[in-house]
Amino acid sequence: MTGEEKHAKHARPDSPVEVHLEVLSCKAQAPISEEHRFFLVVIGSLGCICVSFIHAFNLISGDLAELNNLSQGDLNSISAVGKVFAYCLLPYGFLYDYFGPIPITIIATVYFSLGCILMALSFAQIIQADTVRLCVFNGILGSGTMLFDLAPIVTVCSHFPTMRGATIALLKSFTGLGTAIFGSIRSGFLTRPDHFFYFLAAYSGAVGTVLLLFLRLPPYHLTDWEKRRLPMEKKQLLIERRTQYLRQKPPTWRFIVGYVILITLIIYLPVQSAVVTYMKLGSGPKRVFAVITAVLTASMILICAPDPRKFFASKKNAQNNDGQVDQVDLDAEEKTEPAGAPVETEVDYIAPQYQESFLHNLLTLRLWCLTWTLFCLTGIEYTIVLNASYIVGAIEGHAVSKDLRTLLSVLNGVGSAVGRLMMAGFEHWSQHRAPEKRIPFTWAALFPTILLVISVVLFLTLPGSVLPLPFVIVAIANGSQATLTVLIPRTIYGKDTAKHYNFCFVPSILSSILIVRFLYAEWYSVQAIKTGGTKGYCFGMQCVLMPLLVMLGPPRDQHSLHGVPRSELQPLLRARVGGAPPHTRAGRERHRREQGRVGRGEAVECRFYGRGDRRAQRS
Repeated sequence: MTGEEKHAKHARPDSPVEVHLEVLSCKAQAPISEEHRFFLVVIGSLGCICVSFIHAFNLISGDLAELNNLSQGDLNSISAVGKVFAYCLLPYGFLYDYFGPIPITIIATVYFSLGCILMALSFAQIIQADTVRLCVFNGILGSGTMLFDLAPIVTVCSHFPTMRGATIALLKSFTGLGTAIFGSIRSGFLTRPDHFFYFLAAYSGAVGTVLLLFLRLPPYHLTDWEKRRLPMEKKQLLIERRTQYLRQKPPTWRFIVGYVILITLIIYLPVQSAVVTYMKLGSGPKRVFAVITAVLTASMILICAPDPRKFFASKKNAQNNDGQVDQVDLDAEEKTEPAGAPVETEVDYIAPQYQESFLHNLLTLRLWCLTWTLFCLTGIEYTIVLNASYIVGAIEGHAVSKDLRTLLSVLNGVGSAVGRLMMAGFEHWSQHRAPEKRIPFTWAALFPTILLVISVVLFLTLPGSVLPLPFVIVAIANGSQATLTVLIPRTIYGKDTAKHYNFCFVPSILSSILIVRFLYAEWYSVQAIKTGGTKGYCFGMQCVLMPLLVMLGPPRDQHSLHGVPRSELQPLLRARVGGAPPHTRAGRERHRREQGRVGRGEAVECRFYGRGDRRAQRS
């Protein structure tokens, strides 16, 4: 190792930014099974439905308060403990990066099932529950919920490196819709809370088993355990497989089928919930609606169905060739690109990424700016989403009905799904433009910030009868923020993906404690005592006025958290192609002339210094 390489290895946070560009291999590789890739999306979406329960506390809080005579402070303590344990994911991030998704899936299934069973026993009064025990039970349940997020999200996202936004939208939308799906099924078949939790335990056990059997990382995504034990030649062959994942575009029709099902659920779930709430329907129609909900959810399996065009094409070829074997496919591994073909690097497909370790990035300003933004956003979202019925009841002046609770949960799920789709659409549009025209994805954090400011103003000014409107706006902001939490670290960081992703949940822990538990819950409980509220309710605008006014101070999005700003992307491209962008004719010609100097499979290292002294170096 040269002295310069040692300096780069031990660089300080304020040292030059290093962005490594991999020159893609020219060898033709075996195609990826799209049925398998999209099957992982299906089982990942089923796992994300389990995650939604962390946002569905509003479904059971009323029964919990009535059965155990709990105050608003007690309910928020139970909810906050569940949130803290759910978002304390950083240790599991180290475990994931070292061993992969298998141990995470096992722990998630055990925690979630055990927490559901304990909650069911407490509702059935087999276990005498108090506030402390309910905090413990919800903490165990909360730990399992977000582990069902970690295993599918990080793993499935690695299988779609060029379609992160569209893939994350499908998965994360089910995290939002899960509350509506659970609400519909509970309204039709599981009116008793203990039966509802037994159902959740059985569902999580079945989904966890399927994930354990089939969920694996793609070959090029090596775990730390594999990096330590595999020989260098084997590792190089696995890493070269990344070229096929970058070049092979997933079939558009499979995404279209998934989004059609998703949009159908987004339209259907709030309509059926509103019909049940305002028409006072009985148990028969509720069961019909619940069955339709289950069928629509299960229809996601269609996105991994075999392509019928391949079946007819193979049948036709078999008839034309009269049983002859196609030698082209058998010799695919021996193909090479013709001489003079343009050199391709990963920046032709995805944005350049920082390659420093997680511990190094802990000392950078951009990561802490992202943390501050998420702290402000999640504090407002969790306060309103988890206490929706109590905030609406305080403004209206009376307790809300169970059907209205279900409606608010459905609106939360649908609005969250819409927000996730919007952010995924923006990411797909931006990242598939020419490299020098891409908009930094971190700018998208302005969108949920503006929505939250508008929603809080509406809560302070609108009458109680139309309060579901600002609640929907909060839900859209919540979904947008959830998508940002996944896509921003995956877009700008190339190493320790699970650690960076899970660190983004640290602000969720802090906001659950500081904003939800202390700012909102303490004020609400004190005002409930002053106004003589009943069953945990406090009636009157004064019950929520102070927390809402404090939350009006919006987060300021920091430009310093961008991955590689567009002003620094141009020198990066010039370093690659000798002064011309890669998509231009001049850039292609430059590639051909320099093929002898940069071999395929090698890496290009670019170093960025201060704006007045910016240099690039090739290695």
